[in-house]
Amino acid sequence: MPRNFNQRKNGSGDPYTPLCIALDDCKRGMNLLGVDYGLKKVGIAKATDAIALPLQIIENGSVESVVDAISHLCETERIGKVVVGLPISMSGDKKRAVSLEYKKFVDALSKALPVPVETIDERLTTQAAKRLMQSAGQKDKGQDDAVAAMTLLQNYIDQTG
Repeated sequence: MPRNFNQRKNGSGDPYTPLCIALDDCKRGMNLLGVDYGLKKVGIAKATDAIALPLQIIENGSVESVVDAISHLCETERIGKVVVGLPISMSGDKKRAVSLEYKKFVDALSKALPVPVETIDERLTTQAAKRLMQSAGQKDKGQDDAVAAMTLLQNYIDQTG
């Protein structure tokens, strides 16, 4: 009989169980959060049932404020894993200007969250998001980071699914 996510192994009634214990549990109901980290804005996407959708934009006031916002989202959205886009240049090198800030962010996120944090190559996701928005007739550039987060999260799902 499948275990209810609302029931911890020890029998407590904790309504939020962040980690899937078995692979079949993950396939049945783990929500994923995609993060397109930027120095000014952070795009956020959520995937349920293997379909990623843009969720929101977080203003990047500091690493700590972004980590706090994502931590809150993990609780409210019942997230089981966070996937962060890794900034890599087209030649395959990590972008130096962003890499120190990015490493600080991923380290802080990994320490703060009770769920796994993984990274994925985010090359061309912003360009793909812009093309997707143009083809849909959307001109709101403020949402392109959330659409980029959706794109990288969908790429992760497609690669690991």
